[in-house]
Amino acid sequence: LFAFLFAMIINNLEDIEIDKISNADRAVVAGKIDRGSYRQIATACLLLASIYSALVATQAIFFILLFMGIYFIYSAYPLRMKRITIFSKVALSINSLFLILLGFWVVRHDFTAMMTDNTPMLYLV
Repeated sequence: LFAFLFAMIINNLEDIEIDKISNADRAVVAGKIDRGSYRQIATACLLLASIYSALVATQAIFFILLFMGIYFIYSAYPLRMKRITIFSKVALSINSLFLILLGFWVVRHDFTAMMTDNTPMLYLV
């Protein structure tokens, strides 16, 4: 939840100029919350996502940090991968795969089972 909120807030902060035209009712654009406070909320979400995933396991924090990092370079300058169609699709697909793998790990607690069992997960990788 907090990883998603971090990604959404970063995207909203990076799209303020675009949202002035297409989504003028968004909180930052409408002036209901200032950018600094919104950025602090993003930082809090980043920390909470990291802490909660660290409490689960090392693998969980690894996948959650990868998810947030990829989404950050997807949304934010200087890379802002969402501007280039193929890169944006690849980034979102990789993030989806990371979350699927995290879910697999939470259920099975073993990535080696993914390679030895006849599970559908083998075909995703």
